[in-house]
Amino acid sequence: MKKTVSIILLLCLMLSMTACGSKAPELTKTNKIMPVYYTVKKGDISSVNVCTGSVMPELTEIYFGTDGNVDKINFRLGDKVKAGDEIYVMNSELAEENEKIEKNLQKYTEISEVYKNEHEDSIQKMKNRLSQMYGYEREMYETEISEAELNFMLEEQSREADAVKIRQELKEGRDKEEKSVIKAPCDGTIVYMAVQDESKISNNALAVVIADTSKKYFCYDYKKDNELRKIERTELIIGSEKIENPEILKYTDEELQDAKDLNKNLYTRYDLSSKDIELGTYGCVIEESNICKDVIYVPNECLYEDDDSDRLYVMKKDGEKDKAVTYVTIGNVCDNFTEITEGLSVGDSIFWCDDEHNSNYKYTQTTVKKDSFYLENVYTDIKKSFYENNKFAAGVPGRIDQIFLEKTTDIYVTADTKIMTVIPSVTENDYENSKIEYDSAKLEYEKALKDYNSQISEKEQKQAAATGNIEKQLIGIEIDELKEELTSYEESKGEELEELKQKMENYNIWKNGEPVTVTAGYEGVFNAINAMNVGASTQRADQIIAFISSPDKYYLSVPDSLSDASDNITFGSVITVNSVSNDVPISFSARVYACSDITSSYKDYVIAIPDEDVEAEKINDSNTSAKYEYFKTDDVLCIDAQYVLVDEKGNTYVLLKVDDNDSLVKRNVTVVKKNSEIAWIASGLNEGDVCFALDK
Repeated sequence: MKKTVSIILLLCLMLSMTACGSKAPELTKTNKIMPVYYTVKKGDISSVNVCTGSVMPELTEIYFGTDGNVDKINFRLGDKVKAGDEIYVMNSELAEENEKIEKNLQKYTEISEVYKNEHEDSIQKMKNRLSQMYGYEREMYETEISEAELNFMLEEQSREADAVKIRQELKEGRDKEEKSVIKAPCDGTIVYMAVQDESKISNNALAVVIADTSKKYFCYDYKKDNELRKIERTELIIGSEKIENPEILKYTDEELQDAKDLNKNLYTRYDLSSKDIELGTYGCVIEESNICKDVIYVPNECLYEDDDSDRLYVMKKDGEKDKAVTYVTIGNVCDNFTEITEGLSVGDSIFWCDDEHNSNYKYTQTTVKKDSFYLENVYTDIKKSFYENNKFAAGVPGRIDQIFLEKTTDIYVTADTKIMTVIPSVTENDYENSKIEYDSAKLEYEKALKDYNSQISEKEQKQAAATGNIEKQLIGIEIDELKEELTSYEESKGEELEELKQKMENYNIWKNGEPVTVTAGYEGVFNAINAMNVGASTQRADQIIAFISSPDKYYLSVPDSLSDASDNITFGSVITVNSVSNDVPISFSARVYACSDITSSYKDYVIAIPDEDVEAEKINDSNTSAKYEYFKTDDVLCIDAQYVLVDEKGNTYVLLKVDDNDSLVKRNVTVVKKNSEIAWIASGLNEGDVCFALDK
């Protein structure tokens, strides 16, 4: 609403009579304030809000249940999982500790059972003897039996108290161990991982997000029930689909509470599982509220507020004479128009003064029409990242004699690709030392096995010679423990001994100094850590020289400098990649099936390589660019982008001519999206409207 004073009102009234009938094709130079005339209409008005979003799968968020360290990662970003699969294993030492506690409890239980059986046998024997006694002797023996039973009961209570403590310790340990294993609660694809390597994490931190692609939802910013109740009409526009008043998929009270407790993301969602719409497709929701049907309305800018009475009025023209003030009563106020309940009729001519857009400048014009729309981003600073890097070592200590690769970075290799030959630096003395090391370890291993077997044999002989049942059972428990230790020793030390044997055999071959051909051993992209040159030393057989990245999936990393644009890349988005594979240009389209902020300066997107495009697997890191199109839709209201303006308050508007006096007025519009050429308009304009841009 406008506030005004009488001198301005009088000036407008005077100017209105001199300006009528001016119909120049171009605006002409004038210093006069020109009134804008408008004919009061009757129809429908409303307020419109636009929200944008995309089609997403059903996302299940899993949170860490305890503090600790991630020791094992069984799956990676983009992998498919089944319900129950273990994704992260934390605090792996807990399993070993709990196993020891469980064995201790089992041993304690077995010993208690032995004592119980022995006591029952003893009491039974005493009762048998009691049956042969009489008088005072019987009374005394009954007392002795009662005391024996009481003493055993006290001992049993003490043992049970100890067992309760052990069981409680085991329960707490198992609970913590269970919380330390992050399992997939459902089938799906991992689209987010908080941790990509072994690291320390905090309780209740988001760990993994799993996507169920069989369910599709259009998701946008979350609205509470009180906000949704204000919306009277909804239209979802996505691709070529236009869905009227789609049903919102609401969260349960339990889901809302869970989201609050764990700070989970919430969305306003529409179920599109039955629709043939691709995941990752962007669209918009047009929310219409404050709908007024078949009402008399006027533009908001024609209303003035009386400084003295706070009443609203318009300036109304009555025939050839202009009436200065017509007080009105209003109803609903919408984006561009206000409902008039009293004071005006359909066909009344009103006017107001607007000198902001009347000048001698020439103007261009365009017509609002239905058109196709899309946005496009091109990323040039793209890098490829891997989290599954196979370590490559020469396997031979010595010096590089020949390199078979044309280059040692960003080159695709197979497992059989020859990388280099190495002249071993192994001497006869090295071989002898490796032989001594193996023989010494073998003697130690054999001696340890002999000692274990000797102890077991001694225990078995002692058990056979024992006369008491309880003693036999206790010795049996000790024998079982020794056998378990023997099995564990054979497994661990046996592997170490085998490695020493292999080293000795290799040294026996390498001591002759014959060149050794080294192959890749893995398929993927080969990248040397440092420069590889003929004559360079490999120092140790296990020295890591390069990494070979597996080609089953890879990551496009978009710099944070493009974060505003890259935020529009989501699960299911299709990206066109242009790159070079071993100096041969390649281009392919791939679908994003996971995305995550992995590093501080790059956002990473896992893209699925098309099965039919095997060359895409060989993509190099350098000279890689990607193009991404989104918000693609057809048959929507569009206008040339240059005609969409923004005022000092941040309101988006266009210039319209609403009379024959060449006066331009502002009309607020709701823009869904805008590219460099056209803007997609949700409200404020109709097809065929003519908009203007002042050409200074």
